[in-house]
Amino acid sequence: MWPILVVRGPSGRPCIIRKMELVRVVPTDPPGTFRLMGELDVSNVEEVKAQLADGLRANGQLTLDTAGLTFMDSQGLRMLIQLGRLADETGSTIQLTNCPPQVQLVLDVSVPNGIPGVKIIKNEE
Repeated sequence: MWPILVVRGPSGRPCIIRKMELVRVVPTDPPGTFRLMGELDVSNVEEVKAQLADGLRANGQLTLDTAGLTFMDSQGLRMLIQLGRLADETGSTIQLTNCPPQVQLVLDVSVPNGIPGVKIIKNEE
Protein backbone atom coordinates (compact mmCIF):
# COMPACT_ATOMS: atom_id res chain seq x y z
CA MET A 1 0.00 0.00 0.00
CA TRP A 2 1.26 3.49 -0.88
CA PRO A 3 1.72 6.12 1.82
CA ILE A 4 -1.23 8.45 2.27
CA LEU A 5 -1.61 12.21 2.32
CA VAL A 6 -4.32 13.93 4.35
CA VAL A 7 -5.62 17.15 2.78
CA ARG A 8 -8.66 19.36 3.21
CA GLY A 9 -11.44 18.72 0.72
CA PRO A 10 -13.79 21.35 -0.78
CA SER A 11 -16.00 21.24 2.32
CA GLY A 12 -13.00 21.76 4.60
CA ARG A 13 -13.20 18.20 5.89
CA PRO A 14 -10.10 15.99 5.83
CA CYS A 15 -9.70 13.77 2.77
CA ILE A 16 -7.20 10.95 2.38
CA ILE A 17 -5.33 10.64 -0.90
CA ARG A 18 -2.78 8.00 -1.72
CA LYS A 19 0.36 9.87 -2.70
CA MET A 20 0.88 7.86 -5.87
CA GLU A 21 -2.65 8.68 -7.01
CA LEU A 22 -1.44 12.21 -7.70
CA VAL A 23 1.01 10.94 -10.33
CA ARG A 24 1.10 7.95 -12.64
CA VAL A 25 4.24 6.45 -14.14
CA VAL A 26 3.23 4.31 -17.10
CA PRO A 27 5.82 2.13 -18.86
CA THR A 28 5.41 2.23 -22.64
CA ASP A 29 7.31 0.88 -25.65
CA PRO A 30 10.19 0.71 -26.26
CA PRO A 31 11.59 -0.49 -22.91
CA GLY A 32 12.93 2.38 -20.81
CA THR A 33 10.14 4.71 -21.95
CA PHE A 34 7.71 6.06 -19.38
CA ARG A 35 4.74 8.41 -19.56
CA LEU A 36 4.40 10.72 -16.52
CA MET A 37 0.88 11.96 -15.78
CA GLY A 38 -0.51 14.10 -12.98
CA GLU A 39 1.33 16.01 -10.26
CA LEU A 40 4.97 15.31 -9.44
CA ASP A 41 5.71 16.86 -6.07
CA VAL A 42 7.29 16.39 -2.66
CA SER A 43 4.59 13.90 -1.65
CA ASN A 44 5.46 11.32 -4.31
CA VAL A 45 8.84 12.16 -5.83
CA GLU A 46 10.82 9.51 -3.92
CA GLU A 47 8.58 6.69 -5.18
CA VAL A 48 8.75 8.01 -8.75
CA LYS A 49 12.53 8.44 -8.57
CA ALA A 50 12.98 4.85 -7.36
CA GLN A 51 10.87 3.49 -10.22
CA LEU A 52 12.66 5.58 -12.85
CA ALA A 53 16.13 4.79 -11.46
CA ASP A 54 15.30 1.09 -11.70
CA GLY A 55 14.20 1.62 -15.31
CA LEU A 56 17.40 3.49 -16.10
CA ARG A 57 19.58 0.75 -14.62
CA ALA A 58 17.64 -2.01 -16.37
CA ASN A 59 17.52 -0.40 -19.82
CA GLY A 60 20.58 1.85 -20.00
CA GLN A 61 18.38 4.76 -21.03
CA LEU A 62 15.17 6.58 -20.12
CA THR A 63 12.73 8.47 -22.26
CA LEU A 64 10.23 10.42 -20.16
CA ASP A 65 7.11 11.66 -21.95
CA THR A 66 5.87 14.48 -19.73
CA ALA A 67 2.88 15.59 -21.84
CA GLY A 68 0.48 14.52 -19.09
CA LEU A 69 2.40 16.14 -16.25
CA THR A 70 0.18 18.92 -14.89
CA PHE A 71 2.49 20.08 -12.09
CA MET A 72 6.12 19.72 -11.05
CA ASP A 73 7.64 21.39 -8.00
CA SER A 74 11.28 21.88 -7.02
CA GLN A 75 11.47 18.30 -5.77
CA GLY A 76 10.55 17.05 -9.24
CA LEU A 77 13.38 19.17 -10.62
CA ARG A 78 15.72 17.77 -7.96
CA MET A 79 14.69 14.26 -9.04
CA LEU A 80 15.64 15.03 -12.66
CA ILE A 81 19.03 16.36 -11.52
CA GLN A 82 19.66 13.23 -9.44
CA LEU A 83 18.62 10.93 -12.30
CA GLY A 84 20.89 12.92 -14.63
CA ARG A 85 23.82 12.29 -12.29
CA LEU A 86 22.99 8.58 -12.24
CA ALA A 87 22.86 8.56 -16.05
CA ASP A 88 26.26 10.26 -16.24
CA GLU A 89 27.77 7.81 -13.73
CA THR A 90 26.47 4.75 -15.58
CA GLY A 91 27.02 5.98 -19.14
CA SER A 92 23.26 6.04 -19.70
CA THR A 93 21.02 8.60 -21.36
CA ILE A 94 17.79 10.35 -20.35
CA GLN A 95 15.51 12.19 -22.77
CA LEU A 96 12.69 14.42 -21.58
CA THR A 97 9.99 14.89 -24.23
CA ASN A 98 6.68 16.69 -24.69
CA CYS A 99 7.12 19.11 -21.79
CA PRO A 100 3.91 21.04 -21.14
CA PRO A 101 4.32 24.81 -20.71
CA GLN A 102 4.26 24.72 -16.88
CA VAL A 103 7.03 22.10 -16.75
CA GLN A 104 9.06 23.82 -19.48
CA LEU A 105 8.86 27.08 -17.50
CA VAL A 106 10.25 25.40 -14.36
CA LEU A 107 13.13 23.99 -16.45
CA ASP A 108 13.83 27.24 -18.32
CA VAL A 109 13.92 29.36 -15.16
CA SER A 110 15.67 26.88 -12.85
CA VAL A 111 18.19 25.22 -15.17
CA PRO A 112 18.58 27.52 -18.21
CA ASN A 113 21.79 25.69 -19.23
CA GLY A 114 20.16 22.27 -18.96
CA ILE A 115 20.68 19.31 -16.66
CA PRO A 116 23.82 17.21 -17.09
CA GLY A 117 22.82 13.71 -18.21
CA VAL A 118 19.35 14.84 -19.34
CA LYS A 119 18.52 15.90 -22.88
CA ILE A 120 15.43 18.11 -22.93
CA ILE A 121 13.73 17.87 -26.30
CA LYS A 122 11.78 21.10 -26.71
CA ASN A 123 8.46 21.14 -28.51
CA GLU A 124 8.53 23.00 -31.78
CA GLU A 125 6.49 26.20 -31.73
